[in-house]
Amino acid sequence: MKKNIVLTGSLWTSTSTITTAIVQILRLSILAHFLEKSDFGVVAILTLVLGFTGMFSELGFSTIIMNRKNLTDKEFSSLYWLQFILYTFIYFVITSFSFLVADFFNEPSIRHLLPITMLDLIFVGIGRLYDTIIQKELKFKVLAKRNIIASFISLAVAIGLAYNGAGVYSLIISTIIQTLILNTWNLLQGIKSMPLKFYCSFKLIRPLFSMGINMTGAHILDYISTKIDVFIIGKMLGSETLGIYNLAKELVLKGTMLVNSIVNRVSIPLFAKKQDDKEALKRNYCKLVSFISLINFPVSTIIGVLGCIIVPILYGETYSDVISIVYILSTWAMINSIGNPVGNIVIATGRTDLSLKYTMIRLICYVPCIYVVSTYNITVLAWGTTALALISTFLSWYMQIYKTIELKLSQFIGSFGKPLLYTIIAGALGYIALQSINSNELGYTILLLTAALWCILFAATFCLIEKKTIKSILQIIKK
Repeated sequence: MKKNIVLTGSLWTSTSTITTAIVQILRLSILAHFLEKSDFGVVAILTLVLGFTGMFSELGFSTIIMNRKNLTDKEFSSLYWLQFILYTFIYFVITSFSFLVADFFNEPSIRHLLPITMLDLIFVGIGRLYDTIIQKELKFKVLAKRNIIASFISLAVAIGLAYNGAGVYSLIISTIIQTLILNTWNLLQGIKSMPLKFYCSFKLIRPLFSMGINMTGAHILDYISTKIDVFIIGKMLGSETLGIYNLAKELVLKGTMLVNSIVNRVSIPLFAKKQDDKEALKRNYCKLVSFISLINFPVSTIIGVLGCIIVPILYGETYSDVISIVYILSTWAMINSIGNPVGNIVIATGRTDLSLKYTMIRLICYVPCIYVVSTYNITVLAWGTTALALISTFLSWYMQIYKTIELKLSQFIGSFGKPLLYTIIAGALGYIALQSINSNELGYTILLLTAALWCILFAATFCLIEKKTIKSILQIIKK
């Protein structure tokens, strides 16, 4: 029975993830025809501030709820109201100093846009903890329906506002409405299982804080290190350049979203059951990295190689300068995806201190490096970000994987080596073939047919070569 619930839940989660990703890309595609590049840059800055404040104020409460076996309604209510008060307090603090953010990024519009954007934080406070309750009860179907419905409503609102000339507000307001729907849904659904009382006792929940604060510290540093490029580009190169960079980054990330969500769902129970068996952890970790590589490498390569086709279709001809960044960041997304299961290995082995140390070192290295490359241009910055991702991957292996399960470097590279080799060869051939075609002379249809043929041959060859590995990984997922 439990196996059927997890299987059905995984199907619902996959459907929800795919649908949400498609809707988000569709929303960006439609809005790109109404908004300026600088509008996307401004939204990236607002999202950066919102994400950081949300990360800072979460305090690991969701982790506490997920790991607490017998959480009382008084404990939950105390966590809920404390978080909601904290969210509200941070909202007023940030909005009061929105002029400083506007001056720092030299974007006057942020002064009046930030208070509107930060409403998202208040709405998250309504149902964030109930989202964890629903997950804990394995109500995947409920979560999937919620995500799909909210995504489509957000898309409709965005199109309606953009069509009526709302500009950047169409992107901001549609996102806020999506958050409101998600968290209101969480509240109405979750309150059936966990009643909410007008009760708040810090003394009651103080023993739970040590775990939550440690997790929050690691998450904050990790968030800063992953978003430092957005911060520096916004400051050094301006909102228009940031808009170009962020549109390219969003596109390549959507390609790896589904696989990452599946791996996270599979690896948590898989690693937890074998936490005392290093050899089993090694085997399962390598198989999951192979799974990631077999899917994300080809997907990222296809997005990169077909950037010359995808970008004009999605964003329009005026966004042609996004194409070159997509070429580069598709490699970044491919490298970045390898590190996805690392966090769950660290949690399973109880060595979260290693994760915190790694994140601190990563942040110390990232800031000066990103700052230096940003003084040139966006292309150099994209290559710099990709190079740093490669260095971070091997640093993460040494500081987290090798230190916990003693996985050798040869084993680590071997888990994704063959898919990487096939991808490089196929990607190079596809890129040369498409670049050799002059769409103005031979027509756009020939270009599309060549791209489709390359994708089919690439996928078919990949599946034939790695047939045994794919079958082995699917067996793990089935279990």
